[in-house]
Amino acid sequence: MTAPKGRVVHTKQEPFDVDIGRGVLSNPIQANRPCPVCSRSHRRNETIACFERYARSRVATDPQYRQQVRELHQRTLGCPCALGARCHGEVLLLLASELAAGSFVPPNPIQLFPTIRH
Repeated sequence: MTAPKGRVVHTKQEPFDVDIGRGVLSNPIQANRPCPVCSRSHRRNETIACFERYARSRVATDPQYRQQVRELHQRTLGCPCALGARCHGEVLLLLASELAAGSFVPPNPIQLFPTIRH
């Protein structure tokens, strides 16, 4: 596994290079609401795992998104997440590092959604 390069900071606490709290790099999965990826409702800590499945799939299939994520490598990301909580920015930095190192492996559908039976 590639170690993430860069860091995530709170948008109100420190300067940052890229705002990931809005737009295409934001997390579409919100706690206690139906998930647009798997339709389940997640607790706060579960949203990050589902976001990783979503982001890996999107990096694998969407060239524009893949390029945007690749450009996050070694950058400081700003997000309005609660301080001390896990953040989707950690996933974005991991994926950016994997892309930069050439170690990104596209997931297969069973890895993306293990609850779906084929």
